[in-house]
Amino acid sequence: MLPERLRELRIEAGLSQEQLAGILSLHKSTISLYENGRREPDAETMQRIAAHFRVSVDYLLGRTDVRQHNEAGHPTSDASRMPSELAGLARGTWWLDLEPEDRQEIANFIEWKLSQIRKEKQRKERK
Repeated sequence: MLPERLRELRIEAGLSQEQLAGILSLHKSTISLYENGRREPDAETMQRIAAHFRVSVDYLLGRTDVRQHNEAGHPTSDASRMPSELAGLARGTWWLDLEPEDRQEIANFIEWKLSQIRKEKQRKERK
């Protein structure tokens, strides 16, 4: 199911495989392998794909046909909500002045970046 859903979402977004690969910091051939069912993304990459397209991982994997939506009617992902560490940002008026989809995009990026930082820290601690 992932190959079909990924291809469908990419085409709906008007992206080439190369463009999506750039967005996700992957090689174009990796996207091709995912779409041809010859390779599956790891859990982190799956989360990044879901966050980018604002759908759930369950939707990507075909566990559900329902795309979750935010208050603006755009697809979103449970995994892409703002992490609790950043909840204080929502108290600022600048945050509230943003469109819901812009707030979600910022939250997705911050959550992804935090996961990268944590993984790097764990890697260093293992050395």
